[in-house]
Amino acid sequence: MEKEKKVWIGIAAGTILGAASIGTLIYLKQGEIEVSELEVTTLEGQIQKARKTIEGTSTLEQEVIVLREVSTVIDQILPSNEDLTGLNDNFHSYATDSNVRATAFKLKPDRSGGRAPELDFTKVGYSLNLEGGIFEFLDFLSRVENHRSFLAVPSFKISSSTRQLVDKHGEARHQIQVDVETYTYARKTALQPVRIEGYGRKRDLLTSEINRRRKALTIGRYNYRGDRGRRDPWIDPRVPLLPDDNGWPVPDQIEKVDELSALTAEAMQHWLSVDGAQNVLDRMVKRDELQGMLGKLDEELRRVESEGAITYVPAQKRLETEVYEPRALLAEKLESGSLQGPALAELEAMRDQLLSHLDRGEYDLALQAYTPWKGELATVEQDPVRNEVATFIHELAVEAETLRDFNAIELDISGSFFIGDKAAIVINGRPRTIGDEVQVGLEIAEIRETEVDFYFRGFVLTRVH
Repeated sequence: MEKEKKVWIGIAAGTILGAASIGTLIYLKQGEIEVSELEVTTLEGQIQKARKTIEGTSTLEQEVIVLREVSTVIDQILPSNEDLTGLNDNFHSYATDSNVRATAFKLKPDRSGGRAPELDFTKVGYSLNLEGGIFEFLDFLSRVENHRSFLAVPSFKISSSTRQLVDKHGEARHQIQVDVETYTYARKTALQPVRIEGYGRKRDLLTSEINRRRKALTIGRYNYRGDRGRRDPWIDPRVPLLPDDNGWPVPDQIEKVDELSALTAEAMQHWLSVDGAQNVLDRMVKRDELQGMLGKLDEELRRVESEGAITYVPAQKRLETEVYEPRALLAEKLESGSLQGPALAELEAMRDQLLSHLDRGEYDLALQAYTPWKGELATVEQDPVRNEVATFIHELAVEAETLRDFNAIELDISGSFFIGDKAAIVINGRPRTIGDEVQVGLEIAEIRETEVDFYFRGFVLTRVH
């Protein structure tokens, strides 16, 4: 009995031990299953992430290709360190070309205090002090705007010139302070280049997008076209009615300069058509037209000069810069392409000028117009057509000189009387008759009741009494 009890106890213990072993094995297997499930979950996540990476690689690749292709445009937008070194020289050049005076250019201090060291862009600022008119300043800004790399003008300040200073200098000298800024780019972290398979083919497929990005990044250009008839709003528009000396009334002076300036601008514009003519015949026709325009301008200038009409300083300044300087430039351009001696159109223009002066009784002005050409007329003797006009010009000059000298002779004609068929007249207190010589070279040709004709240097000239 005791023996059976021990047997059953042994069986029970073995059973319990076996069950414990089985339970332990099941527990261990359960842990392995959970680890495997976790690994599966992790692997599925990696697979999803890899799929997203694969799906995004194409888009990222395209963006990299586009950025690589437009990088040259980006490099041109922002100045390099070498560009910054020469920027002051650029500012001085722009000031000179736009006729503003540069009084100070200085680099503005960096006030960021290093607050954003992580940025790859660094701002560089300049402060410029200028003097000049508003339209010259706008010309300066246009040149800054069209600089080869990016420049911005965040602010500027204008203090207008006084009326007294405008009258004194003949032009506006506003005090202008301009802030100009730009940026430099220097990446703070190094990049490793990545090779893209089939780069050329993929780039060609993206040509449209590359061109669109390039266009969007390109800085627009604008050519400033001047005041175009507008007045400077920073200048007091009032002008004195009368000048300080013997010139014309100031409004008349301004009006005359406006007229001469318009004639000069028209001539300058016409020169462009001469210079751009498509053939020799067209060039000759347009050149002839230009010579006529310049002849009219020169005639008006001589008249203004002889009368001392322009004395108001602002008007004088405009006359110099808007008329005389462009006129001299046109003379150089015409001279550089001229024939041997004056062209036919030039001679005809001179002829018309002399005729106009003679009709107005402006003999001195006619001789002033003729004198510069006197030596040139002999150079066209071998050209029958031009020589005919040159000969006529010389005859007109002789006539102008004769009339000028005749008018300068002082004759006191007190009256005329007639005895039968004979007429007599009192000149300078002495009775004279036809054929008498009043002075050397001046002979009485005809006597009428209110007029006397004289022979003078081969001309018959009349004096009224």
